[in-house]
Amino acid sequence: MPAGQPKIFKTPEELFSKFKEYLEWVKANPYKWHDFVGKDAEEVWKERQRPITWSGFEGWLASNDIAAHLGHYEQNTDEGYAEFLPTIRAIKRICSQDVIDGALAGVFNQNIAARIEGLADKKEIDKTSRKIKFTDAG
Repeated sequence: MPAGQPKIFKTPEELFSKFKEYLEWVKANPYKWHDFVGKDAEEVWKERQRPITWSGFEGWLASNDIAAHLGHYEQNTDEGYAEFLPTIRAIKRICSQDVIDGALAGVFNQNIAARIEGLADKKEIDKTSRKIKFTDAG
């Protein structure tokens, strides 16, 4: 742990407790956007579920003046955060599951979800050229 910087979260349980608060906030605060619908362009506000993401969690912590980021925890700076790594992996798995499940259910954009998760439909193309030799069979 860097000298002079006390840990914001003293235990992995404390970190996970904040993650559960973030989950509650996500559920209580869907995205809202202004729209006009129908032939009379009726003004409405629509809502859409927010995805649960690692970057969203870090942003929530920062906007609530809890922590600017979790880089030291995630990178195990100076081997001072090893006890947090299983909790961070669990949080990231929960985030991934939410994004992937939401995309498969059509709640989130599938292409963007695939990019966030580092998934891609890759096809390798053999670009070698081959010379074909024709011979006279007659």
